[in-house]
Amino acid sequence: MAQRTNNYKFNFTYVRSGVMRTAVALLISFSVAACRSNIEYDSGLGIASNFDSDEMHPINVSHEKLGQHLIRFESTLTGLQTNQKKKLSNFVKKYKFLSDHERNGRLLVSIPTNSHNAEAAEKILKDINETIKLSGIDPTIVDINLETVPKRKYHHIRVSYLSFTAEGPECGNFPTNLANQSDNFSYENFGCASQKYLSTVANPADLVGKRSFTQ
Repeated sequence: MAQRTNNYKFNFTYVRSGVMRTAVALLISFSVAACRSNIEYDSGLGIASNFDSDEMHPINVSHEKLGQHLIRFESTLTGLQTNQKKKLSNFVKKYKFLSDHERNGRLLVSIPTNSHNAEAAEKILKDINETIKLSGIDPTIVDINLETVPKRKYHHIRVSYLSFTAEGPECGNFPTNLANQSDNFSYENFGCASQKYLSTVANPADLVGKRSFTQ
């Protein structure tokens, strides 16, 4: 019986190319995994959630006292006297005729508590509110502050008006070379310019909260 010999021909070129493609695919997948391992994700939002311009570059809003009027009174007084009403009205009108930029705060009336004349202060407060209203000031922009003072002392009522000021952040800070970073974070100055521009708003009180339609 004649022997049959099976001759198998292998295509080594095809094998080598297949192995090469597999190796390249694995190398790419490892590289991508290595890059992704340095990124921290927060609820699927990624690194963008780690940046907040309000926290990175805050705007400092403060208020300063532009004027103050003192009302001195005895414990037996049940209301403002005529000359006291006139002086208070003149003071309030100064606030009314301030420029829009200066007149961005509120009127503050501070009355004492626990003092010898605290009971009289509550009675006088009604006349104060009426005088302010007759001077052309909207009562909704008047705040009443109950001020705790030492007992057994007479204390005065203070009427003052405040003005808000806004100070933006200092920009131009570039300490990090992003070319040497692989975490894709923004540079330190990112968002600073927009915050600086926002701080120049005409009325800084708008940065604190919304105003009424009459303000």
